[in-house]
Amino acid sequence: MPLLTIPEFIARLPKPRSVEQVRRWIRAGKIQPPPILNGREYLIDPAAEKRDPSQIKHFGNTRPDNNSLTTRIKNGKEKKTRQPRPAA
Repeated sequence: MPLLTIPEFIARLPKPRSVEQVRRWIRAGKIQPPPILNGREYLIDPAAEKRDPSQIKHFGNTRPDNNSLTTRIKNGKEKKTRQPRPAA
């Protein structure tokens, strides 16, 4: 299946937008699957569609936050008690 250039992708949109607007969407990650940058032009999968990035689920870090920095920041850290230095 051949990939589309930005003008070809725009022609398939229900409400055509400018080339620069589609480039902004690409840079913002709003077109999924992400287009491929080939030299100076983007190549877009024909099945690609515009999506809101906040609606895309990410399954990156699934391990628990045991003793991680974020847990310590969220819960706070008890202040260490300092031993007084011996007088010299």
